[in-house]
Amino acid sequence: MVSKLPSMVVSAVTTFDGKALNKGQKQIGAFEKGAKRLGATFAAAFSVQKIAQFGKAAVKAFVDDEKAASRLALSVKNLGLAFETPRIEEFISQLSRAPA
Repeated sequence: MVSKLPSMVVSAVTTFDGKALNKGQKQIGAFEKGAKRLGATFAAAFSVQKIAQFGKAAVKAFVDDEKAASRLALSVKNLGLAFETPRIEEFISQLSRAPA
């Protein structure tokens, strides 16, 4: 047997005062500021990392260049052309300054 539940009607009247909307806007604004700060922090961290990588690469390139120059000077000396080393170095310097 199915019993019938009593029905109830509730009437409610509300007015819009905007408090919840203002609170939501403030929270969204705070979230946006936090996200921007986080983005700036990530950008700074990655830019510092890139600068460090560039520095390491520059030092490695310099060391490699010095090794190559030493090997070239030794080869020129072994060929009996040590007097030509300054001209060779000037030629290499001019090549490195030439546009690609």
